Amino acid sequence: MTPRCGSGRASTAAGATRGRLTGCGAARDALQAATRDAVPEAELRRLLAEVRQLPEVDGADLRWRLAAPPERLLAVELVLAWYDVQERRPGRLRPCGNDECRLFLLDHSRANTARWCSMKTCGNRLKVRCHQADQLVRHGPGQRRGGRAARELAQRHVGE
Repeated sequence: MTPRCGSGRASTAAGATRGRLTGCGAARDALQAATRDAVPEAELRRLLAEVRQLPEVDGADLRWRLAAPPERLLAVELVLAWYDVQERRPGRLRPCGNDECRLFLLDHSRANTARWCSMKTCGNRLKVRCHQADQLVRHGPGQRRGGRAARELAQRHVGE
């Protein structure tokens, strides 16, 4: 019998990976909501249902093993790591200041004033938008400060 497309271990593994990623997306969305608004308790309770930490003793070592449904294990680890950082470094872990971005930042600055996940992407984009809006207010639509129009304006002022 010839195996059909989409059957077997490969499709099972792909489905399991997809399930883990879906769980991580749900965890990320819940954590973003928790930092922007109220904590979505129902969503976090659903993610953390059936999760336990089990002690493992090996000689003089005591370790805690996380036991969770396999499709939610990565999402549970994400939530636990998030709250660990929140507890150890309060106010330092927050969503990017760009409302269109879904990433977080861990603020390492001394003054705790970082706003963007990356200055190269989100910070620069927002600063360019602010600059363009400022130029539009100052010079009106269709007017630019550089190029031929600026040279012509400068020449008129020099000739006066």
